[in-house]
Amino acid sequence: MAVTLSRHQATLVWQAAGHFARLDYMRDQVFNIAEAKTHFSRLIERVERGEHITIARNNRPVAVLSPAQVSSDVLISKMREVRESIRKRNRGRSIRKRGESWRDFIDSGRRI
Repeated sequence: MAVTLSRHQATLVWQAAGHFARLDYMRDQVFNIAEAKTHFSRLIERVERGEHITIARNNRPVAVLSPAQVSSDVLISKMREVRESIRKRNRGRSIRKRGESWRDFIDSGRRI
């Protein structure tokens, strides 16, 4: 019989056990030292994109790789990606009724 734990319950189990558990939601961010040495350049590329990487010894965190400073170019490119994804998602949708002007739409919110 499988038991499903919430994130809070899993944290409590981890604290009670006294060791670092590689939970599913953290698996992509935690690397053992051997993995980190092997894929160091890839980890640095991920850190440059703004991710935080934890390095563990015997499944216990010993270091965190984090970006020194997020460049404005990275922020701008991420903002453009988000804006474009919102545009794609909302394509064909409108909050106004067909033929309704923006002025009518704005005024309709003010009516009681």
